[in-house]
Amino acid sequence: MLTTRVVLAAKPSVPHAEELRRRGQRVLMILPRSLAGQVEGHRDDVFFVSGWSAYDELRQLALRLSDQPVASVTSRKDVCQTAAAFLRGLLGVPGMSWEQSIVATDKLLQKNVLRQAGLNVAACAPVRTLAGVPAAAAATGWPLVIKLRSGANMVGTTWVESEDHLRELAAGGAFTTRTVAAGMEAAGFDRALDEASGGLLIESALDVEVEYHCEVLRWKGTEVYALPARYCAPLLRAQHVGSVMLPLVTEEAGNVVGLARKAADALQLSTGFAHVEIMRTREGRWWLGELGLRPGGGGVCTLVGLQHPGVDVHGLQADLAMSIPPEVHLSPDRPPVAWVGSLAPRGVIVDITPCEVILRYPGVIAAEPALAVGDEAFGPMGTANYAGHVFAAGATAEEAASRAAAAASAWQFRTLAAPDLSLRH
Repeated sequence: MLTTRVVLAAKPSVPHAEELRRRGQRVLMILPRSLAGQVEGHRDDVFFVSGWSAYDELRQLALRLSDQPVASVTSRKDVCQTAAAFLRGLLGVPGMSWEQSIVATDKLLQKNVLRQAGLNVAACAPVRTLAGVPAAAAATGWPLVIKLRSGANMVGTTWVESEDHLRELAAGGAFTTRTVAAGMEAAGFDRALDEASGGLLIESALDVEVEYHCEVLRWKGTEVYALPARYCAPLLRAQHVGSVMLPLVTEEAGNVVGLARKAADALQLSTGFAHVEIMRTREGRWWLGELGLRPGGGGVCTLVGLQHPGVDVHGLQADLAMSIPPEVHLSPDRPPVAWVGSLAPRGVIVDITPCEVILRYPGVIAAEPALAVGDEAFGPMGTANYAGHVFAAGATAEEAASRAAAAASAWQFRTLAAPDLSLRH
């Protein structure tokens, strides 16, 4: 009987699932029910759930699969990880445990674990609703950052200067319901902040000068790679979200990698990926933000492959699903590569600057559109909803980042703005 690989995803097509199919594996996709209209015909290789906390539905799926040889359950999204771990436990499949998935996705529990490991993390406090923020601010001070306790992609993350500012934001609708792309409601991203199923977290707002991420891959306790990158600007202040890979031999890179390794150790990562967020404040102190036990999102996977040709993150995730030891050959002497995400205003896309135009900008080596004419764009929302990604190389990290940002700014996605949508699909 053909081995089954189960993949939980927020959209019908994900690269590592396609790679598993290319290798001849039987793949069962688990998708949010709102995506049913995007899956053609009757498919026996797709199972729909009402949301990622629909554990009764997942239990029924496990019963259906009990007589099949399920060898792996994977996902590359934070919002799917507890559901994947739950299903993994029911099926007796190796991989991230339920307990580990909770710490990986609950920001309060994770910060407690990181703090206990001796890492600097911002002071924080849980709140059930926004009404609890002023009292909880006694533990964090003002300004502070409000975020979903079990969120992702910075959805709902908001910088708040004072109690008066909090009231102004609330009166202006900053915390109300959102219109989101199909599939995102499965994680509750369409809800008002006060309706977040996992509650909220507030943190001290650090005076961040530089923000970093580090991409980590391990196999049975051995590091395959730890690749440091610097965001183009601190994420809460960035006009364009993107990052540039750092040379591996600098002191800056060494600090980032060292902290990322300690964070991955704290979350007991033995086999798998970690995307670690790190900050340096203006006073020169280093802080751990948070980490996800999955590959980086946005343009990060492509960025890694362009910086280190031959390193295919999606292929490596397929390797792990098939219990194949990952083989990686890094190219440490190549010029730095950067990526920047392009956004489209809310509405239905009616015109896009051709990729060929963007590729003619200095240093640009790739441009990946995520949306096409006729698709609906939902506007900026955290670090999600990219319309496309631009990649550029330069003699220095600063030059690469500047080139990517210039090309991304020139990449225009023209839309019919709501409420005049006539092309809604």
